[in-house]
Amino acid sequence: MTCVEGKWDSEFPICAKYDPIHIPCDFELPEERFCGWRNYMYNETEWVADNISVLPNSKRSHVTPGSSQYFINNYISLDTEDYGSTTIGQLLSPSLLPVATKQRCLKFSYKVTPADSRSRPTLKVILGGIPHWQTHGGEGRAIIGLYRFNVPNQILIEGSSCKAAIDNLIITEDNSCTQRPYDEELESCHDNCGKISDGVGCSCDWACHNNNNCCTDIQIKCPYIKPIDDISRLYLSTSTTTTQTMMMTSKKK
Repeated sequence: MTCVEGKWDSEFPICAKYDPIHIPCDFELPEERFCGWRNYMYNETEWVADNISVLPNSKRSHVTPGSSQYFINNYISLDTEDYGSTTIGQLLSPSLLPVATKQRCLKFSYKVTPADSRSRPTLKVILGGIPHWQTHGGEGRAIIGLYRFNVPNQILIEGSSCKAAIDNLIITEDNSCTQRPYDEELESCHDNCGKISDGVGCSCDWACHNNNNCCTDIQIKCPYIKPIDDISRLYLSTSTTTTQTMMMTSKKK
């Protein structure tokens, strides 16, 4: 029973100190490799522990990671090649309590390549049924700002028709959630989806539609960043209350 955003989460309240969330996972601990993240129980194929040193001709499941600036040693991977073009693998985060006052974000390194020559690879991040971000290839470091819900929720990372690798996965509320990916691209949403303008350049967040300060390429670069009213209509029930936050990505291909 805690006091969250000025409201009690129980009819018998006991006001408790709020500790900002910080859940890092570099996949290096053998006894708790996934750090509380888990495969969805009905997955057709699963995310598995992987390692940079695994040989390409090894019989174990292996997806080649990205460059050393994004991947270190152990990581997790998904390979849908042998399961058909419609196969997906979903990874669920630990349950997250409602956010207090700070920006909460998900950060991770990734690499995505096609599972075969016939299908388009996709790596996607979803929270509370709301798509936040996706890529169809390349590698990089994503910083994805998350919607604020007034109920506990889980992040879902979904890969389909792809070979995907993920490392250095962090859920946090620290100041790094508001970092700019590319200072030189002030007037573009390229790898910058969900980023609120800090007073310099245009904006790429959900509220920019109402504030009339969206970057001109937001619909091309950030198709999920729609007006807040559209997000509520498309993804949220009337009984669910949300507060808009921001999302941004930092990606290199």
